[in-house]
Amino acid sequence: MLGNASETEFDIRFSVFGIPCRIHPGFWIIGAIMGFSPGWADAIGVNVLSVILLWYCVFFVSILVHELGHALVMRWYGARPDVVLYHMGGYASAPMARFSPWRNIIVSAAGPIAGFILYGLVIGGDYFAQSKGWSAGNGAYGFLFAQLCFVNLWWGVINLLPVFPLDGGRICGAILQLFRVRSSELRTAQIGMVVGGCIAVLLFSQGMTFAALLFLMLAAQNYQATQQSRW
Repeated sequence: MLGNASETEFDIRFSVFGIPCRIHPGFWIIGAIMGFSPGWADAIGVNVLSVILLWYCVFFVSILVHELGHALVMRWYGARPDVVLYHMGGYASAPMARFSPWRNIIVSAAGPIAGFILYGLVIGGDYFAQSKGWSAGNGAYGFLFAQLCFVNLWWGVINLLPVFPLDGGRICGAILQLFRVRSSELRTAQIGMVVGGCIAVLLFSQGMTFAALLFLMLAAQNYQATQQSRW
């Protein structure tokens, strides 16, 4: 998503489908900030520790699947990607790879699409569970089902907004390059600045302060990019 995460001695390392993955300690901090609510424990009838573990399972699996979507397509195109989960979510990178605009669009879209596929699998799994007479209810299963659906559907939709460096911003930039729009980087930043600012105002009006601050930060970043492009 944003920037990069330097390595630390506390990083957790593993691989999925042969793709190196690393979890920065900041990932666990942002996980709590981005979605966890102590009130969930009472709502689903479990203790706070249990609901924290359940939420981290949702957060970890959802972000990892999203980034693996990017990474698998990068590898399909001959790159050697790696995945990092860190304090701003996660990113998949292949520093030596260079992709055409069309491939950039496909690589960028692959992350949200992977999340949408997971969303579909969760819905399908729930239909199967109901066919066996199991009900989501308000317990741990219902919590996992609801959160996996929400995160993989709505976070994926938000990620497709044309605000750089979200996936939608990268897609927007690649499309402008395809149509040979003059100063495509500047235009991408201008679009991101306007859209990010409007989304921030909307979120503030809905009382979603953290999300609003995130989009305000993105709008400011795009504004800085417009000044750099003009310079």
